[in-house]
Amino acid sequence: MILETDRLILTPIVENDLNKLHAIFTDSYVRRYLCDGQIWSLDPVEEMIEQNEQLFGEKKFGLWFIERKNDREVIGFVGLWYFFEEPQPQLVYALLPKAIKKGYATEASTKILEYGFDGLGLDYLVASCDRPNIESCKLAARLGMRQVEERIVNENPIGAMHKWLSVVGIGEDGLSGLSSIALSLLDRSKIVVGGARHLAMLPTDDTREKLVWASPLQTTVDRIISRRPEAVCVLASGDPMCHGIGVTLSRRIPIAEMTVIPAASAFSLACARLGWPLADVETFSLTNRPIASIALSFSPGARLLVLSADRHTPEKVAQLLTQRGFGSSLMTVFERMGSQAERRIEGVAAAWNATDLADLNAIAIAVTADRG
Repeated sequence: MILETDRLILTPIVENDLNKLHAIFTDSYVRRYLCDGQIWSLDPVEEMIEQNEQLFGEKKFGLWFIERKNDREVIGFVGLWYFFEEPQPQLVYALLPKAIKKGYATEASTKILEYGFDGLGLDYLVASCDRPNIESCKLAARLGMRQVEERIVNENPIGAMHKWLSVVGIGEDGLSGLSSIALSLLDRSKIVVGGARHLAMLPTDDTREKLVWASPLQTTVDRIISRRPEAVCVLASGDPMCHGIGVTLSRRIPIAEMTVIPAASAFSLACARLGWPLADVETFSLTNRPIASIALSFSPGARLLVLSADRHTPEKVAQLLTQRGFGSSLMTVFERMGSQAERRIEGVAAAWNATDLADLNAIAIAVTADRG
């Protein structure tokens, strides 16, 4: 069960590795927190290796040596291990002093998290950190974990940390368009949140608790927060951090507690269809802003992308362009991008007459000033 990252190779620890593992455990830097300062003999390390081989045989996880690819030197270990008689394995790692502050711990631990969720189908992962062990606490935060409780173990305060909220961007192609990581986050969640359209994409036999967005939106946000630390998955259109619900949630919930998996945004999809460089386009969302807020960007040659509030937004935008002297501007409305029902409607603002539109649409505007 060998795992790899860009710079590291993770290899399961086996019987012949006794001396190498013992050397790590007896290093003064490593044993300060991992062994409460005690110097272990060979016997407990040998027993640990026996347990490790049994774990890999039965559970497909355990402890891996961390080796650098460039010189194949062992610089520590990482893995999943049972502590404190808990039913769920915990993330554990140790690095020798010469390997710290180089990003190796984050790189190796991230790989183990991916393997735990995607390979093993774990619902969540916990890491225990001694309170004085600031570096390990910082690592847990970088991995998206947060403290959920504190215990006293061997007279030392121990904090347990894990993430609980995932925000998954989903396109018109539904579940089939989700990545393996996004599907894993959705599958392991206990509660699924989304609009009626998103929740309808779930299998009909999905019996999990579901929350539909209410009005006002903050009502549902409060309900999500009240379910912490249960595993919650929010389904959102496209990129949740692009004028999306991810932005709203991040104002109330620390980003360290969230995993955000974006899909292609409506802006990216529209640019791909028009051949517009996204960096050269001004973007707006009119879902909660007045139509007039886009008027300051009306100038000859400008390119605008607008998320509509509903099916009436394109008509109102066309009227505003015409009133401001830009009725010659070309408007393109995109509906249901990424689905088999995708539709594209084009017209000049001054002559815009399309009314049979979907509520979910995006408008591309090539701004042109009227003559005379």
